[in-house]
Amino acid sequence: IVPLAVPPQGPAPQLRLIGFGDSVMLGSAEALTGRGVVVDAVQSRQFSAALPELQAIRDNGFFGSAVVVHLGTNGSFPQASLDQMMAILADVPIVIFVTGKAPRGWIAGNNEKIRALPSVYSNVTVLDWEVLGPQCPGGCFYDDQIHLNGNGRAYYADLVGRLLGV
Repeated sequence: IVPLAVPPQGPAPQLRLIGFGDSVMLGSAEALTGRGVVVDAVQSRQFSAALPELQAIRDNGFFGSAVVVHLGTNGSFPQASLDQMMAILADVPIVIFVTGKAPRGWIAGNNEKIRALPSVYSNVTVLDWEVLGPQCPGGCFYDDQIHLNGNGRAYYADLVGRLLGV
């Protein structure tokens, strides 16, 4: 897996872009919103709790050309939940999954599942935050090595924006 793979085509800026995640994405919500991403991110969001919320977004017709998912920081998730999420996202042309970066025992297993997605789902690109996060210039993390300060928020939004073409 290339740490930052570019999807074959980026969405036009006028199309709806959804960011769906936990507190790491929430910290970058302002920077992402400035790039045209509608952010639905909640502190301590668990993967399993996110499934009905994502289903509701789809059922209400709010998906657009791309969805960015950053979940898994707050606990492990089974492959079945990931497959259920992919069923919800099946009609989204571009789905970007962001790997986790945290000093937590479940991150390796979650990231392994996320990194395997593009081999099964042609609409998935992986943004490998575990690899790219530490490359952020200027000390980008708070002491917990999970949450982002101002430099980190801008860097995160830049990486997501580069993949989305915004």
